Amino acid sequence: MNKYEDIIHLKRPSSRHMKMSLDDRAKIFAPFAALKGYDEAIEDKQTVYIQRPYLSEDEQNHINSILNSIRKNDMVKVMYFKEDHDDMGMMMTLTGKISSIDDIYHTLTIIKTMIHFKDLYTIEKV
Repeated sequence: MNKYEDIIHLKRPSSRHMKMSLDDRAKIFAPFAALKGYDEAIEDKQTVYIQRPYLSEDEQNHINSILNSIRKNDMVKVMYFKEDHDDMGMMMTLTGKISSIDDIYHTLTIIKTMIHFKDLYTIEKV
């Protein structure tokens, strides 16, 4: 007689517990972060920082003329410099509605991102 001959044809026993969803099971077996902050450190090292670029006088005049023609709720696409430290940073692109234009503090707010006029490199109506 085989070792499991007496139980091999029996039905599988049922559990009184609810069956766990596949998402919940996946969370149990997902790898844990052994090194906290490791992913962020790797991502930060992949970011390319550049020296702040400067615009020519003609380019500055062009941006100023566009700033004079745009109004709140206009859709624009801008490229701007986001400084990280010591005049080093990265170029960012943003498309959205203008929330506010502050001529006193020389800032432009698109959605919830405030951009100083001096950090603008391109701006166009969409």
